[in-house]
Amino acid sequence: MTVISPYSSELGSPPHSVGTLITVRSALSSPSNPLDLEAPDARRSSAVWFEAGDLVLFVRERSSDDFCIFKVFRAILSLQSIVLKDSLKPTASDIDVVSTYQGCPVLHLVDSPVDMTHFLRAVHDLSFSPRWSSLEAVEALLKLGSKYRVERLRQVAISTLSLEFPARLQDYDQRMHRRVSVIVQTEDVFRVLHLAREFNLVQLLPCILYRCAVDFSILDICNGYSSDAESNSESTVSSSATSKISNPLDIQLCLVGRETILTAHHAIPSFLRRHPTDGRSSRHHEDPSIYHCADSRRCSTARWHQVQNRLSVVQDPLRFGFDWEGYATVVCDGCFRYAQESHRAERQAFWVALPGLFGLPKWDEILDSAAKSFPG
Repeated sequence: MTVISPYSSELGSPPHSVGTLITVRSALSSPSNPLDLEAPDARRSSAVWFEAGDLVLFVRERSSDDFCIFKVFRAILSLQSIVLKDSLKPTASDIDVVSTYQGCPVLHLVDSPVDMTHFLRAVHDLSFSPRWSSLEAVEALLKLGSKYRVERLRQVAISTLSLEFPARLQDYDQRMHRRVSVIVQTEDVFRVLHLAREFNLVQLLPCILYRCAVDFSILDICNGYSSDAESNSESTVSSSATSKISNPLDIQLCLVGRETILTAHHAIPSFLRRHPTDGRSSRHHEDPSIYHCADSRRCSTARWHQVQNRLSVVQDPLRFGFDWEGYATVVCDGCFRYAQESHRAERQAFWVALPGLFGLPKWDEILDSAAKSFPG
């Protein structure tokens, strides 16, 4: 009997990608040393157990001897997983012919039982969507969908993460108004950054790094983030990779990007410091004279007050949070239309430049590369 594992113990630490599987021989279950499949420490999954199933999966972590048992349909796994297809043939050597469980052949896998639960639920339920679940489910589908080459689930995971960290400004704005999100904890952003690096999801990086730069302090970026507000300064940093940026390069990119972001925070509301007919106003307008100011003194005073009010605002250029309805009541129609157009153009210009803030290629190059690496 063989155990399907993402890496061989002879190789030391696991590879950067889990896409390639290496089959290794297990001493736990062999013709001379059969495994007692009825052992009391082996626990049955309550989430994935089909009584009519014809295959039993014994799943365990590499560092654990405790199994979680799943009962599934061999044909469904064969149809969806290119990697498991050969292993699930009736004559395949990966099937444990020495022992059975409730009359079904057994396949042993080295994976997280929690990840496998999400994976098998999604494999057997075509309507399953991690968008309505959790980041844990998305991570499981990305990892095991890549490992077992279930393209549908891998694409579902990538699409879900792309909704949270999009490549288009209009999608970013829509994301801010959605009621459902798999990003529920502040430190989840660090977790997704780790996944994006591990699976080379470059299309997610500009938005992820931006959120890291504006949502976290310099200390959080460098040392890690703790959600425990009562922790003292000596215990605020968790050792978990999900609550800190593990890649030193990403820490450096976030710190450098912060400086440019601070500049952009003042550039985007530049309309508050400009008159519509000012010569400096023509950056984003072919003919600035179309924005005629009906009351220069009144509008200038209103703009000055807004500048003072924005000095204490959180410095996030894309989350401007401007009171447009209130502003419309204190300036003329020409100045209001000019302000909205200038604001829109400055935000778009910032978004176009966003990848470059973190040393990444332009958006077009990023998306072309992603399409070639992950077609479909």
